[in-house]
Amino acid sequence: MGNYESLAILLFIALIVYLLDRKNFTREGIVLLRRTKKGLEIIDCAAKKHPRMITFLADAGIVFSFGLTGLRYLFIQKNIQGLKRTRHYATYLLTFTLFTYIIYPVFFYGLIDAFKIPAAFSSPVIFILIASTFLFGVSGYGFMTLFFGAFSIAISTATGTEVESSIKLVLPIDMPKDSTIPVFYVPITEWLISILFILIVHEFSHAIVARVEGIKVKSLGYGFFGPLPLGFAEPDEEEIKKSSSLTKTRIFGAGSFSNILAAVILLILYIPAMTLGISSGAITFHDNGIIITSTDVGMPAGTLPNTTIGSQLTSVDGTNITNLSEFVSIMGTKNIGDNVTLLIDSNEYELTLVEDPKNKTRGIIGIKVEQDREMTHGAFISSLITWIILLNIGIALANLFPLRPLDGGLMLEEILIGANIKQRKKTAEAISKTTLFLLLFSLIMPWLISLFA
Repeated sequence: MGNYESLAILLFIALIVYLLDRKNFTREGIVLLRRTKKGLEIIDCAAKKHPRMITFLADAGIVFSFGLTGLRYLFIQKNIQGLKRTRHYATYLLTFTLFTYIIYPVFFYGLIDAFKIPAAFSSPVIFILIASTFLFGVSGYGFMTLFFGAFSIAISTATGTEVESSIKLVLPIDMPKDSTIPVFYVPITEWLISILFILIVHEFSHAIVARVEGIKVKSLGYGFFGPLPLGFAEPDEEEIKKSSSLTKTRIFGAGSFSNILAAVILLILYIPAMTLGISSGAITFHDNGIIITSTDVGMPAGTLPNTTIGSQLTSVDGTNITNLSEFVSIMGTKNIGDNVTLLIDSNEYELTLVEDPKNKTRGIIGIKVEQDREMTHGAFISSLITWIILLNIGIALANLFPLRPLDGGLMLEEILIGANIKQRKKTAEAISKTTLFLLLFSLIMPWLISLFA
């Protein structure tokens, strides 16, 4: 589906929803909002039945979002002392270590490949990422990803290599491969359902925690920012202002943490469901070839145009490639100094194998590929669940950036104030402004470079 069709569908849906219920919409600037009391009874019921569990999860969300700093904040706010504090420290250290091993390939080491950080910097970058996440949670991790993304752009600009944005907007708009406009494409049907799911989980969580904390929730609702859907819960602002720092922080952190929990639960259910589907024959696949996923900076493949990322590799030295085993088999016959000709989307590129730094007897070109496998049965459901999981995680991480008015920025202010950190307001403001600069730099700079190049 093209970009114009996607935009037209979004606008059509927004227009139909507005016209059918326009009397109940209110305009606030360029945003249309529809408030409702429906759903408040469900929220009140959940808050009354499970207050201790919800409070526990809200506190876990604070630690998840701000790591050891968030844990220290909880100790101060809840006056936890002595052996109980030691047990909490030990539990946090153990849990963090466990999850670090689980998510290391994607969220730590994977960042090195994603941002094309030179090998010489990989070890200190990974150490800084792990330390930042340990000390400052997901918010600290998000800040450092922005920093290293901007660093990568600066290095690419200085060395004259192709620049790619480290941060992208998730939209149902399919940009050309050579475009520098930072958009991550999601099919429109999956995008709409995923956003709806994310908004419901996120906003209901804010509202439920608010009710547990004794804050009145005036309404729930949805709306539109142009063609883009919005969702919101509306706790009483005056009551929140008068509430304790811990109450505010619990409410602010509930949404993003719930999105992460929802993604984890879906993933746990998805893996056995897929296994069962494949074994029963309900889900089948067809191999279409292999796709280039990334190239290593400083390697021969690093000279390939940026447009080759995501493109199909169809042959090596005239031999057709249909799967990974064929590619590995052909490359295994090559030696250091040999030339290979790759056919990528009907374009030929000749590269020379160089010595593998990890194995001096082997020649490599520094290219990473994956199987282009198409699901022939069960494709839509699998795609939808995958996108719901990925977007829940991505939007939760982005929402925890230490930047006002995002939840991460609001939490940061309360945590610095509640943890008795000196110059807390100035510190929060400085971090927020730095985060905004890094975010705008990562989004805009690649486009500006391509515009003036």
